[in-house]
Amino acid sequence: MDIQKELPSLIKLLDEPDQTIYRDVENRILAYGTDARDLLKKANSQTTDEIRRIRIHELLSRINFQYIKQELRKWKNSKEQDLLTGMLLIAEYRYPELNKENIRQKIDLIRKDIWLELNDNITALEEIKIFNHVIFDIHGFKANKENFYAPENSYINDLLDFKQGNPISLSVLYSILAQKLDIPIYGVNLPEHFILAYIDTPTPQTTDIEDVLFYINAFNNGIVFTRQEINDFLSKIEITPQNYHFIPCSNSVILERVINNLIHSYHKNKQQEKVIELDYLKQVLKQPL
Repeated sequence: MDIQKELPSLIKLLDEPDQTIYRDVENRILAYGTDARDLLKKANSQTTDEIRRIRIHELLSRINFQYIKQELRKWKNSKEQDLLTGMLLIAEYRYPELNKENIRQKIDLIRKDIWLELNDNITALEEIKIFNHVIFDIHGFKANKENFYAPENSYINDLLDFKQGNPISLSVLYSILAQKLDIPIYGVNLPEHFILAYIDTPTPQTTDIEDVLFYINAFNNGIVFTRQEINDFLSKIEITPQNYHFIPCSNSVILERVINNLIHSYHKNKQQEKVIELDYLKQVLKQPL
């Protein structure tokens, strides 16, 4: 049936007291997926009935979650697994009205500021000095150590708005900017931390530790450090070093780590519904191709 004909009729039944009838109405609306969003939002702005408002809000939330699941599954199965696209999807989970183009523009502004300082005659370490100056000094990004477990630290739109993040969100921004400038900086999934590797190879899919020139700690203003310092850190937390502790991880692993951080944050905040939903999204990423 035509959505313009059926959906308004279904929305009028959202105050239906009979739960059996309402569940049928709910399922028929949900079957329209994202096509139902505009009419639901219009109905929400026009109604004064509290039950209808609550039910519309619940439907919009469920429709958005369905959309995120579908798009995340597509992202997982895509060849590119573009990191920014993935981070925007995670942000849309929390902010359905997210202005993705605005975020891309903010990132491009930072990219341009870095690009203006670069030239072909500088070393890798000099490139990092420029990155750090632009990101941390000019644009004012910093580690949120005072409220480390806040969920906002993991959403890229909040990072760009509040200029504060956790190790992985700051590293993700750093890596996205670098890759937009064809500089080979990629994430390393270190236990209890997240860092970056500057590699001496045209592709991030390296398994050779010797391809890594040095490491970068975006959570500490982009300080550069060595492999030995990773060994020392792993020894301190009593973890046996493995090859994957020293080489770039996939973008899918990065998104899993971001979701894990959010699960931990919402668990601390006792928002169990979000914990359950995010765990489902994590399972989408863990499914084999």
